[in-house]
Amino acid sequence: MKPALARTLRSFQNNILAGIITIGPLFVTYLIFSFLLSELAKAGMPVIQLLAAIFPENWLHQPLMQLVLSIVLTLVMLYVVGRVTALVIGKQAFSVFEALLERLPFVAKVYTSVRQLLDSMMAKKESSQRVVLVDFPLPGRRPLGS
Repeated sequence: MKPALARTLRSFQNNILAGIITIGPLFVTYLIFSFLLSELAKAGMPVIQLLAAIFPENWLHQPLMQLVLSIVLTLVMLYVVGRVTALVIGKQAFSVFEALLERLPFVAKVYTSVRQLLDSMMAKKESSQRVVLVDFPLPGRRPLGS
């Protein structure tokens, strides 16, 4: 293969790879948010459709308005559940609920794994850690430490 053609192909390949690296995280973020929003909309949609059947206002029958209202309704419900859970009685009830979930064979593995993942994602990073050089195992030898 001619050197000019090989350089052009390599440049083309590098640019495609750079584009994938740039767009990839954005695309994954889009997929996650679209999935979450569609699940939030699905959760609240039955209540919104019931309200649309009860109240004959025209704006309640528009699909976009139903979608937005169902997402807002689901977020409000999640807030209420979180608020109740944050209270002392809610914490106790949640521990009983978790204990029940941990007794179910397959559910326990999935639930605890997702719970650990979310806990690790929500944990604050410790800002006091730093990289240092330590004299170990012999004086003059300095491996990295943190």
